[in-house]
Amino acid sequence: LEAVEDLPKTLIRARIASGMTQEGLAHRLGFKTQQIQRYEATEYESASFARVLKVVHALGLRMPKPARLVLG
Repeated sequence: LEAVEDLPKTLIRARIASGMTQEGLAHRLGFKTQQIQRYEATEYESASFARVLKVVHALGLRMPKPARLVLG
């Protein structure tokens, strides 16, 4: 993940790479499958930051090193 803008596609790729279906992710999160479908179709535009974090944790994703914010 090089930029925050890459996060939506990274979440979708991580779900697919783990072999998890949209239904499986929704079940793990306690969401309806349609919600995950909507998030992925819109690249998580409608998801709150809290919801995105829940997806990150449900997929078991971690940052290998501390993130830095760079102004520029």
